[in-house]
Amino acid sequence: MQNEVETGQVQAGRSNTRGEHAGADVPALAVTPAVHVDGVVRKLAPTARRLKPLARPELKITTASKTLREPPASASLRSKCPPVLDQDPIQSCAAFAFTSALRFLHMRDGLDECLSPLFCYYATRVLIEKEQNGDDSGCKADAVVEALENYGVCVESLWPYDTAKFAAEPPASAFDDAVKRKLAKAYRVTTLRAMKVSIADGYPVPVAFPVARSVGYGSDAVLSPTWRTGVFPVPTAAPGDVRSGASSVFAGSAGGAVGSAGGAAGSGGGAVGSAGGAVGSGGGSVGSAGKAAGYAGGPVHDMNPFHQPASDPADGYHFVLAIGYDDATGLVEIENSWGPTFGDNGYGYLPYALFGPTQDTLIADPSVLAEDPWTVRFQSDEARSATHQ
Repeated sequence: MQNEVETGQVQAGRSNTRGEHAGADVPALAVTPAVHVDGVVRKLAPTARRLKPLARPELKITTASKTLREPPASASLRSKCPPVLDQDPIQSCAAFAFTSALRFLHMRDGLDECLSPLFCYYATRVLIEKEQNGDDSGCKADAVVEALENYGVCVESLWPYDTAKFAAEPPASAFDDAVKRKLAKAYRVTTLRAMKVSIADGYPVPVAFPVARSVGYGSDAVLSPTWRTGVFPVPTAAPGDVRSGASSVFAGSAGGAVGSAGGAAGSGGGAVGSAGGAVGSGGGSVGSAGKAAGYAGGPVHDMNPFHQPASDPADGYHFVLAIGYDDATGLVEIENSWGPTFGDNGYGYLPYALFGPTQDTLIADPSVLAEDPWTVRFQSDEARSATHQ
């Protein structure tokens, strides 16, 4: 019988990232936020736990003249992606995103093996992050990368997806098989343009982002606009809701970046706005975020991704696999791990506004994304990726 993870019958967990911001320990929330879908609770990683900057190498996109290449206006890897999978209510979405990225590379090379996200989740939490209490605590991107570099990942049949076993040690046969698929390299993707070039070159990018309460927190998410359209909203601020503390510093720097981006930021704003119009039935939050971000003259701080506004806070973070983008709509296409009933047959879209100012500005500030986007390589990809130095 086919296992559940392959047929997409496992329930979707909204787990994500954990850690600290700027090296300071921040206590976790007493109650883990959750989203309710068809009566099933899907946990989110608490927003109170921020991340340390990652120490991995940055993906530097160059040509022979050492200049940043201009990506095409759109690209999509969807037709080449592995099947959409579906998590149970454990915080394993980072493992799903990275194993899907690796499976994509296998499929590209003519080998389609369903890889075990449960093995990856265990190796990351227990062997790398040293989680000893059996907690479903989620995991950070750099820890997932380290687990894949050191232990690899086994095929699904050797450690099938059973959430009751998330804290159990896989058998020796799974570890023996996993070493055949060790990760060669992983790069941080720190600009939206670098993400676009990576996707256009055939490399999907695992990325985490904040999940706004409007997605369906505390209610049935199937009824939310995001679940129907697949377009995740950008958290927006109510009138008078302003940033404070460290987020004010980010607001100032973001404002400068938007201003210096000039026409590029303006065109991006137009794209986001049009996306908002297209998703008007989904609450119009994308369009309003584009306007609030200063693309239409509004104050930058109103986008407010760091200090979450009371009107639409982010209740947690979620990892997905970025597989495409379109400048005309201002949307990044993603493969989600919430099953085929989510969004566009299991796929969704992240507005460019979630990534902050576009072009060459860093998009990995913890106030905008939970973690840096990543792109992964097998050993055979190193010669293939001669332009990625």
